[in-house]
Amino acid sequence: MLKKMLSVLMAASMLLSVFAVSFTSASAAESPQITGVTGYAESEDPTRVMGDAVDGNTETFWHTKFNSNEVNFETDTKNSYYLDLGAEYFVDKFEYVPKQRADKNGKITDFELYGTLDTDRESAEWSLITTVNGWTYGTSGEGTESHSVEIADPKPWRMIKITVKGSTKNDGDPNSFICAAEFRVFGTEEPSEVSVWEYEEVGTDSARITKYNGTDVNVVIPETIDGRTVSSIGAMSTSTSVFKEAYDKGVMIESVEMPDTVVLINQHAFRGIASLKTVNLSQNLTEIRTSAFLDCSSLEKIDIPATVTDIGNNAFIGCEALKTVIIRGKNTYINNEGASAYTAAFGFMEISQKTKIEGITMVGVEKSFAQRYTTTYPHIAFMTIEDYETRPELMWEYTINESNKEARVTKYLGNDVNVVVPDKLEGYDVVAIEEYTFKDAYDKGVKVESVVIPDTVIFIRDNAFRGLDSLKSVTVGNSVKTINRYAFRDCTGLEIIDLPASCSTLSDGCFIGCANLKTIIIRSENPFIDNAGASSWLAAIGFMDITQNEKIEGITMVGVPGTNTEKYTQKYPHINFMSIEDYERGGILGDVNGDDELTVDDATLIQMYIVGMPVENFNVELADVNEDGQISIYDATLVQIKIVNK
Repeated sequence: MLKKMLSVLMAASMLLSVFAVSFTSASAAESPQITGVTGYAESEDPTRVMGDAVDGNTETFWHTKFNSNEVNFETDTKNSYYLDLGAEYFVDKFEYVPKQRADKNGKITDFELYGTLDTDRESAEWSLITTVNGWTYGTSGEGTESHSVEIADPKPWRMIKITVKGSTKNDGDPNSFICAAEFRVFGTEEPSEVSVWEYEEVGTDSARITKYNGTDVNVVIPETIDGRTVSSIGAMSTSTSVFKEAYDKGVMIESVEMPDTVVLINQHAFRGIASLKTVNLSQNLTEIRTSAFLDCSSLEKIDIPATVTDIGNNAFIGCEALKTVIIRGKNTYINNEGASAYTAAFGFMEISQKTKIEGITMVGVEKSFAQRYTTTYPHIAFMTIEDYETRPELMWEYTINESNKEARVTKYLGNDVNVVVPDKLEGYDVVAIEEYTFKDAYDKGVKVESVVIPDTVIFIRDNAFRGLDSLKSVTVGNSVKTINRYAFRDCTGLEIIDLPASCSTLSDGCFIGCANLKTIIIRSENPFIDNAGASSWLAAIGFMDITQNEKIEGITMVGVPGTNTEKYTQKYPHINFMSIEDYERGGILGDVNGDDELTVDDATLIQMYIVGMPVENFNVELADVNEDGQISIYDATLVQIKIVNK
């Protein structure tokens, strides 16, 4: 029904040169009753069958079985009844007509209404549409008046289920009964947007949304309503939010998606919607007016396009969770970047600016109004758009544990093949690289070649790098304690890895299948290496597969003598051991021929060198075995002693 707001409209037309009238859900024709409905009852008396409740005749009625106690609301026994609509309809109203007799028996007081798109009621998946409690009939239950429930956000259903939870009873009757003269369902085969939105006409072809009547917490504003383009949100002169009534009824709106047809957000349009977390703005928006998002306390981020020329005073005041404000326009004016009291747009809990909101970052263009705003209010940090869009948070998926104040990377999203894992995300230390962190990128063609792990990381989890055959080098941070199962399995391009002293656990299979990994440096003085003690299937290093059927030859494990690193090479003698000291010196003292082991050949070569005989490939630095600054017969003798004691 058109609202005749002529005096207001005349004034508005003078000021705005538009003709605006208001439509509400009542302005559209009421949806028709769906005809051809058939019914099925879990309980019915042979003389009062379910068909009597859908025959269009209020003189007949359906009744559960007379003189029976088979209906039980507490155990949900024979208390569900089904309506097949014959096709899919957007159901927006359900009406119940009790039997037209002045008695108390079997009139529905409480029920749940369900819908499904399936046609088989027994196998159908049912969705709750609404719950109704407390219908009454006259003063004592003998009335015959009809009741109905309107459904604010219609969805398509093929079948409707009525599960009755309570009904009236005759005095003294121990049994429960249910009856109906008519079950009526109303709806259309196409959705009606007018039932969800109220709006005002603007000019000949635009609409200004003024009220949301829906129940969806993730709201998508339509581009058009009744053929009109939605150009603005919020009434021209009101302090009431478009979403207030729905919010007050318990619709905890979490997100709003705005079409690019919207050019204006009017004052107070979203005010006080404390549940609102995200808003995707129109890319053609030009103005956000006074108090538009005032007290949207859960809003975490807002990205304002460059098309916006003006952000009104108090627009985002009271948004205590709003820590990221992106303003893409260099000339977007922000109240009050040059600031008198009561007019700031961001950064305070109340319009009087008594309480600052700390931890806000305003992202924008250098030398813009946005940057000047942060100069006026220095508790707000400034970051350029370029820096913001290349920050680590965009390159990774991750989880945050606020109680432990830590982050864990779960997926690499970048395209760089030389990867630096960030030490912090959202200000929290990155402590773990989780399972299959690099798999998705690798499968998409990002052949990661090198990875630098920061000193904050403690755990490299199962399968974290598994299958990255392009990976050639990994720099492991000085805090890593654990490399979990299969963490680097089948990284066939990896040739060397240097593990810090903090790394005390190498789990089973962590380097299995690394065919070219020939040098593994383990600096821990007390490492646990699966399986230094070893039963089959658990080796960490030195085999192509977990069954240990194929050895990888030519591996040297570098570590502290006498620790599990050396014991591992004793368990698997195809792996050589070298002390860290020897490795950093460039080889084993006495191994003058460079074959990574002490043999009689080395002693012989030293003796030949001493007497002046020609020798080839002789490492003079390793010949001074006793490190006295001379190469003598004592050095050759020490090599022989080491060979005997080996």
